[in-house]
Formats: sequence, structure tokens, C-alpha cells
Amino acid sequence: WLRYTYLYVRFFRTPQQFGITSEDFNTDPTLEKKRREFSNSAAQKLNVAKLIRIDNNRNYNATDLGRVAARFYVDWETAELFAKGTVKGMTDDKILALFGKAHEFHQLKTRDDETAELEALAADETCCPIRVLGGPTNTYGKVAILLQVYLSRRYLEAFSLVSDCNYVLQNASRLFRALFEITMTRVTKMSEMSDRLLEWCKMIDQRLWQSQHVLRHFCYPPSYKKGATLDEGPKGGVLKEIIVKKLEDAGFDHWRLLTMSDSELTNVTGARANGDAVKKYMRRVPNLELDAKIQPITSTIMRIT
Repeated sequence: WLRYTYLYVRFFRTPQQFGITSEDFNTDPTLEKKRREFSNSAAQKLNVAKLIRIDNNRNYNATDLGRVAARFYVDWETAELFAKGTVKGMTDDKILALFGKAHEFHQLKTRDDETAELEALAADETCCPIRVLGGPTNTYGKVAILLQVYLSRRYLEAFSLVSDCNYVLQNASRLFRALFEITMTRVTKMSEMSDRLLEWCKMIDQRLWQSQHVLRHFCYPPSYKKGATLDEGPKGGVLKEIIVKKLEDAGFDHWRLLTMSDSELTNVTGARANGDAVKKYMRRVPNLELDAKIQPITSTIMRIT
């Protein structure tokens, strides 16, 4: 099948880049031996990275890690890094550092005119609440800063940083989803990290920190449709961000707001209209009640219904 790829054409156009000599063309005009060498070399790399298994009969069998890498179009070096770099009890700063070391970001560099702005953003705890390992001079440190800037909804001044931030965001959701699924494979045996990585996937998709109030989901109108709001009619609109900021500063979380009366909401928000708006959007937050029954089957298996 390599004969139908552009790599096969490049073998003849630029043979010196692949170590092909004129003697190889004389002994093997179709370069079948060279193609087999390339295929075997690539397969051995995937085997070492545990993306495939090669049995004694030279058959290639995909592993769970390889299936995840193929599903999310992740580079094999990134998949190997995620599988080996995930350890027990990883904190958020180490998760961001591991994400920033992905092979997809190896071409990102820190320019001299970006250093001052990156250092200022990293020092601002309201913008980057998570410690940046490596600092802005390293690629994975720069990626961690840009991702936190995006979640904090801050603006970047340097045009080159805006371009790099867009590139990071194009890969962030896909790579975090891949990292989440990799932790649940039998290769890594790191399912205990899946919960935290799933939270990171949701934070990136919603562009909200997990520590922020649940009502912030109603503060920003959908960007995919111009003029769209969460309501219909003449009184439509989204919840004002300043109201949610008051609730966050006062420590009124979702569960506490559920037990408050109309007058209490008015006193907290400062106006009756604001209290009505909070009550209105609180009814839109899903509130599930679950009842689980656990029955042990064996020492390692249990049934949950």
C-alpha cells in the first residue's frame, strides 16, 4: 500500500533524504526492500511505544492505547508520552506540563518580544491560578499560560501570542480527550486520574474554571449564532456577569441558593430584578437525584444498579 502514497513518490524524487543510493535502484527498481524496511522500522517504534503488539508470526495487533491515538489523530510520540508521563496523584500544574510537552507543540517557540507579557500573565493569579512549571521560556510553560489565559477570558496584546493561542486551542480539546481515554486503558492503569482529566475536558469545552459559579454558564451568549440568547421574547437576555461575581465573592454556591427565599436573593444581589434573574436561571441548572444499590459479586467485581 506504500506504492499509493506520496512517500513512494518522494523515494524517487529525493532519494538522498531517505538514504537511498543508486545501487539500491539497480538491485531493486521498485524499492520493495526499502519499503519493507520503512514499514518494519515504523512498526517496531509503535511496538516499543505499546501502540501495537507484534506476535511471533509477525502479525500486528492494535492495543487500546493505539486505538485511542488513532481515534483522536494523536501523534504516536504524544501517545507514548501521555502513557508514560501519567503518574498517581498528579496535580493540575503537572497535568498542564504534560499536556504542553505533546509533540504537536514542538514547533512553538518563545520569542523575545513575548517574554515580558508571558511573565506578567503567569504572575497574575486571577489570570493563571495554576502554577506554571518551567516558566514562559519553555514551550510547555508557554502552552500552560496560553491555555489558562483562554479559560480566564483575558486578552493578549502580542499578535504572535494570539496566533499561538489559537493553535493551542485547536488541539487542546482533542489532546485532553485523548489523555482522558488513555488513562482508562489497560496499558496505563491510571483510571484514578480520569476524573480530574474529565474535569479539564469540560473546562476547555465550556471555557470556564471548575471553581467558578455554575451560573457563569448563563453569562455568555452562544457564539455560533449571532444575536442568540438563552431566552425568547422581549425580556430575553443572558445573566449579567456582575451578578454572578457578587455571588462568588459572597460565597453563595449553587446548593445554598436553592434554599434561599426571594427576599434573601434580592438582598444578596442588590435588586429585585437581579434576584428574579438568579432564581430564573437556577431553575435551568439540572438537579439529579440518584439512588444506587451496590452488590458485591467477587473480590474484584461489584454490581451497581
